[in-house]
Amino acid sequence: MTQRLTTDTVERTIQASPGALYDIVSDVTRTPEMSPEVARCTWVGGATGPAVGARFRAVNHLNRYTWPNWPVVVTADP
Repeated sequence: MTQRLTTDTVERTIQASPGALYDIVSDVTRTPEMSPEVARCTWVGGATGPAVGARFRAVNHLNRYTWPNWPVVVTADP
């Protein structure tokens, strides 16, 4: 069975400036440094950074399972 996630939301309080935090979370290529489940993230379709409509390919890995997904940036507001 294929499961398709259409939305995702996470909330957390972090002691950092909004600009510093945006720089970290908007660089999806660094996500594997912060998540043990994400193996790789790369921009696709000519995207080179966070912009509304930009797409990236994420490859996740947990135990013996590996699966890709193709998120789309819906908000990019520093």
